[in-house]
Amino acid sequence: PAFEEEINSAIEERIDIQFLVAPTKVLTKNGKIVGVECMQMKLGDMDSSGRRKPIPIEGSEFSIELDTLIPAIGERPDISFITNKNNINISKWETIVADDETLLTNQEGVFAGGDVVTGPRTVVEAIAAGKIAAESIEKYLSGKSLAREHTLNRPSLYIEPIELTEEEIEEAKRPEMPKLSIKARKKNFEEVELGLTEEMAIKEARRCLRCELETEDGKKTIGHKNDQFNN
Repeated sequence: PAFEEEINSAIEERIDIQFLVAPTKVLTKNGKIVGVECMQMKLGDMDSSGRRKPIPIEGSEFSIELDTLIPAIGERPDISFITNKNNINISKWETIVADDETLLTNQEGVFAGGDVVTGPRTVVEAIAAGKIAAESIEKYLSGKSLAREHTLNRPSLYIEPIELTEEEIEEAKRPEMPKLSIKARKKNFEEVELGLTEEMAIKEARRCLRCELETEDGKKTIGHKNDQFNN
């Protein structure tokens, strides 16, 4: 699995993506890697999880010559620090089971969050889990209920949206992120995305529809700016 932009970038760098192919053997010579043997696969019937199971195609073996092999066959959390797994519930995916709202595990006073609970996710989601866990731990130590309160915080001042011309609306497309040239990024680990220019950033900001405020309820809650000036 990968994001579409990651796949497109790989293709731009002339990465040969092999679909429905499974490595079966690492080929060596004189103690050094010289290639990898693979087999073509086909999709079979759906399994109990609703996914179509890959099935090997007999006689489809082929080899790829190489001098470097980088295994990247998935991610999973390291829970080896849990010495007795019976104390904390572990899922079949080798992740810690925790409450979705409070991040409390089945053990009193033990909280868990981030990839060790959800599996591989984004940094933003891990940070959010850390904040939720901190809130739950503070409540637990204070003897308070762990139930979370969900409140909607709106801005105190309603600002009229920017009026765009028909021409500006037609041209209101997402700016394309400037990147290092393919030649410059192929053999290093430099940051590929260079960031938006000031002009591009302003143009991107003007695309905001502010749909969360463009409701009568939203305007009443915040108050129109002219009403505030009159008061």
